[in-house]
Amino acid sequence: MPKVQEVMTANAISIEVPGRRKDAIDLMVSHELTWLPVVKKGTKQLVGVVSRSDLMSKPDEDQLALLMKRDPVTVSPHDDIKHAVELIMDNNVTRLPVASSKMELIGTLTVTNIVHKVVIEVDKTKIIKPYVERTLICVWGGTPLPVAYRIMKLSNNKALPVLDDEGELVGIISEADFLSVSEEVHEERVAKTTADSEGTDWDWDTSDRIIIAKKKLRIPKKPVRDVMVKDVETTVEQASVAECALKMKRFAIDQLPVLDAKGSLVGMVRDVDMLRSLV
Repeated sequence: MPKVQEVMTANAISIEVPGRRKDAIDLMVSHELTWLPVVKKGTKQLVGVVSRSDLMSKPDEDQLALLMKRDPVTVSPHDDIKHAVELIMDNNVTRLPVASSKMELIGTLTVTNIVHKVVIEVDKTKIIKPYVERTLICVWGGTPLPVAYRIMKLSNNKALPVLDDEGELVGIISEADFLSVSEEVHEERVAKTTADSEGTDWDWDTSDRIIIAKKKLRIPKKPVRDVMVKDVETTVEQASVAECALKMKRFAIDQLPVLDAKGSLVGMVRDVDMLRSLV
């Protein structure tokens, strides 16, 4: 198998701390990324990673240092891809910063990198059937976005199939879709720094008050059908792993709904599931 340095993204985009949530969102949206390595300002010193999930998990928090995950699992550029796949599966992650022995950022390795460059070359006789997830959490097209997002987080999913009134697949909604329509709003509240005086009627009220301002990420109360991806790429159980990897690469997606012979939804196959074809 190839080495990490043959598959990774070199000179990967990163973000510095200190920084703010909006900085990370802008970078992710403009470069179509799902996560970013976080480095110490003015250096390549890796201090954490931040994902779309992290940015949305604490809507009241604005400081990047409090949103990112510290001490991430890393991989060396000289490691074998099989070792990297084992790290990804053992730690339930979809990306690894590639770092030197001094924890300086060299690049990034994602499931997408591996699927597009390694899984795509897997023996054509291997089919996706063993890697299909059959227990699915779906949402109705009329579900309000905040409710759908809550369902997605409680079920620990990155994307949800969307069903119509007849229970048929009509779309898919992912973290990227939620983030694209979320808005940053400003909220203010008044807080007291001392207690009110409790003297006689003629006593002065000497309490001090401060205004606390926050930036909060808010998901609009639109129905899922207004935001979901409607032209959904699908596959079937007998499709080859390599064929699905090629489709994921061609359409820049990381999951495929799996349909039966009648066109009904029976499961999902994710890029990370297909890594099992390598071990």
